[in-house]
Amino acid sequence: MLTTDLRHAIKAHKLTLYYQPQVRGTGECFGAEALLRWEHEIGGFVSPPLIIELAREAGFLGELEREVLDMACAGLSSLNEKLGKDFELSFNITPDSLGERDFFEQLQGIVQKNAVNPQNLWIEVTEQALLADTPEMEKTMNLLRKAGYRLSLDDFGMGHTSLLYLQNNQFDQVKLDGSIVRDMLQNDRSCDIISSILYLSKSLHFSVLAEYVEVPEQREKLMELGCNEFQGYLYSKPVPENEFVELVTKWRKLHNGESL
Repeated sequence: MLTTDLRHAIKAHKLTLYYQPQVRGTGECFGAEALLRWEHEIGGFVSPPLIIELAREAGFLGELEREVLDMACAGLSSLNEKLGKDFELSFNITPDSLGERDFFEQLQGIVQKNAVNPQNLWIEVTEQALLADTPEMEKTMNLLRKAGYRLSLDDFGMGHTSLLYLQNNQFDQVKLDGSIVRDMLQNDRSCDIISSILYLSKSLHFSVLAEYVEVPEQREKLMELGCNEFQGYLYSKPVPENEFVELVTKWRKLHNGESL
């Protein structure tokens, strides 16, 4: 029943995206992560992992991800109009889509339809997804890089990704695994891991963004270690586009365009 309702929701364009701000140490909100939301009329909000699992098991994951791509690019176009042409948007892609032969062509078509700059799009790949690495995935990622899209390695730091893989694939960004950030104030080992990743970022030329930043003490410690890009409830929970634009606009006015 839930699977049938999901398919109907996709066809009726009833899925939506919520946005969570990404903020630099200066307080500048430079971008957002787009997060999938589906509010079932009976059961309320359905978790994104369950949405993906239902679509994968029923054989329409590709249809779901095309809908998400379309929403993300339309959302970026709207945010660029309201918040500036350099505003960036990140979203997660499953290895299933990266492994499809026509994924790159589909994305290019959606980007062109919405007239957005590929350099403002961050495509997130989870560290776990890299375990399913295939020649087709590698080919797609190379095409994305050449076309100007930025690649982000999500949940990095506690999984199985080798440093060699990170070096060979030239990610533009890594997002620190949430468990490390949550634990860093109580565990020196987590701080050591973060320091090592930040040291590596300098030689491999990628940026580091910390997710799940929830209290000022985490941000202060991260900045002390050398991390200057953050995302988490310290700034805002994920919110619909209109609330997100109001949030960023309000902070820009209060802080002369600089801080969030």
